[in-house]
Amino acid sequence: MGKLRRGRRLAVLALGAFVLLAGCSESNTDRANRMGKLLMESGFRALNADTPKRAQRLNEMTPLKVAAGTRKGKPAYWMADPYACQCLWVGNQKDYNEYLQLKNAEAADSNSAAVDQTRYDEFVANPANESFFGD
Repeated sequence: MGKLRRGRRLAVLALGAFVLLAGCSESNTDRANRMGKLLMESGFRALNADTPKRAQRLNEMTPLKVAAGTRKGKPAYWMADPYACQCLWVGNQKDYNEYLQLKNAEAADSNSAAVDQTRYDEFVANPANESFFGD
């Protein structure tokens, strides 16, 4: 009888831990908003995927991962966000360096990189219309 109770207790504890951890996981939209705030504060610009071609290109990119390359012979960085702003965040080397500093500060203190939600919402609601999508 004792082994059965102990087994049930372990099963209940394991299930409880799983539910707790699952409840703490961050959704794609939450992650996109968190990363978007850091990118905005770092100087990145949000380019709206406002045409079918841009939307298709955005959806072909790896979402929520800052990528690096060159644009016009200079380092360029971007992150596709199909979840929160349906935009492409783009920045230069200076912007990326600032992003890394803010990201590290956020990891050390989750409140250090907080940006007012209203300011962020307004920023992504009015993205730049520059062509970074190749159109």
